[in-house]
Amino acid sequence: MLSNGDLAGVLNIGGTMPLLDTFQTAERTRLARATLAKLRVFGGGPPFVKLGAKVLYDEIDIEVWISAQGKRRSTSEVAASKASLAA
Repeated sequence: MLSNGDLAGVLNIGGTMPLLDTFQTAERTRLARATLAKLRVFGGGPPFVKLGAKVLYDEIDIEVWISAQGKRRSTSEVAASKASLAA
């Protein structure tokens, strides 16, 4: 079980781990909170931490997840990151 001191570090009270709640993550990714919830259930979203009922996302994991999505020039194009994995 986490002590109050451990919990303070996890929630970035001490400035060690920048964790965002679902609302902040939705703003950062420009996705709806419901979309993030679906991604948590079905997979494919950024990694998250659950503390009790609270869902938190690491800022670095969000940036890595966004970068891993790959850039496209059209909807029929395979993302660059996925194309390199297939090669």
